[in-house]
Amino acid sequence: MKNTIGLSLPAYSFNKENTALIIGAGLAGCAVANALARRGFHCKLYDQHPTIAAATSALPAAVIRPLISHDQSHTSFYKKAFAMCCRDLPQHLFKQCGLLQLSKSGSTSNITDAQWMNASTASSQAGIRLDSDAWYVKQAGWIHPADVCAHWINHPTVEFSGNHHVSELRQTEYGWQLLATNAKVIDESPLVIVANASSILQFNVANHLPLQQIGGQVDRFNCDRHCPKTIISGDTYVIPDIDSTSGQVSLWTGATHHRSQAMASVNASDTHQNNQSAKRLVPALTLQTDAQASFAGLRTATPDRLPIVGALPHASTYRQQYCDLRHGKPADQYPPPVYHRGLYAAVGFGSRGATQASFVADLLGQLITGVCDEPIVLQMLHPARFLNRELRKGKVQPSN
Repeated sequence: MKNTIGLSLPAYSFNKENTALIIGAGLAGCAVANALARRGFHCKLYDQHPTIAAATSALPAAVIRPLISHDQSHTSFYKKAFAMCCRDLPQHLFKQCGLLQLSKSGSTSNITDAQWMNASTASSQAGIRLDSDAWYVKQAGWIHPADVCAHWINHPTVEFSGNHHVSELRQTEYGWQLLATNAKVIDESPLVIVANASSILQFNVANHLPLQQIGGQVDRFNCDRHCPKTIISGDTYVIPDIDSTSGQVSLWTGATHHRSQAMASVNASDTHQNNQSAKRLVPALTLQTDAQASFAGLRTATPDRLPIVGALPHASTYRQQYCDLRHGKPADQYPPPVYHRGLYAAVGFGSRGATQASFVADLLGQLITGVCDEPIVLQMLHPARFLNRELRKGKVQPSN
């Protein structure tokens, strides 16, 4: 990163004597619980739903892949995240069937972990005719997020408590209290990690974060014949799902994209759109019209499509401290950021949460314990980066 003023990491850290309270039991929260439990912490995981992975992480199929991008910082981040998935995900949970990313012929993008194939070779790899050249990622595949979440929290020092809606965070001399709607204290600890997607915005300490909800639906269709053997990705994607008993191949395809959607519900229009999009992606497909199963959910995205990971800054103080950023004052004239001590976030995963979760959780584990192997990456994902950009552009926001 070129501009790191105001993005220094907190000078404090925690050890395993502190219980970690984690709000949200989807991919993000479960991954954080696993990362901290492996570092010796006792973790308590709270969610408003009765089970883990009950909201968007209930998605039936999620792709694990590196990012194919011209943005080198994004590419580097996803290369590391993908490598961690390939190293750490159990083989019985990670269906590594490979992925073909369709691309324009003659592309010269420098794509990590991928092999360029012309349309003929890509068709042979996929087991179905493709009309485009493609990048092939051999180690890519897909997971059932709920199964991976269950694997991550299967640890003796991780507790899960469902049916707990945390409506407020209150700071005390001891640390942070998690409050229910009736103001009853659910739990308290000096160390709290918020990993509940867009619901983080209900807390005053985090309502400055520029998070946007995006609705989407995936559908599963039976494939009559000529089914692909690999994931095929372009404007949409198809994921081959083979029934271990019958051998029947079905395809998960999607996802549709609806910005600023507050509710997620399955609808026939999205099912039709997914069916037609899959056929445009792979014209040789013969899909049944009716979906065998459908799932709709909300993903929470950031303006730069990278997650928000780290200690939460005190927003109003931050704006005061760094109000002169646009004037180019030397770095040594600025104090370090003021943080809400002991309060961390892991949100804004967008549509790539499955690939990011392990790496993000490990980064947060590094930050919390004060043993940072990836300080530059943590600065890139810093929760204050959007405040920082506002101030550099001279934008004035109300204090909170």
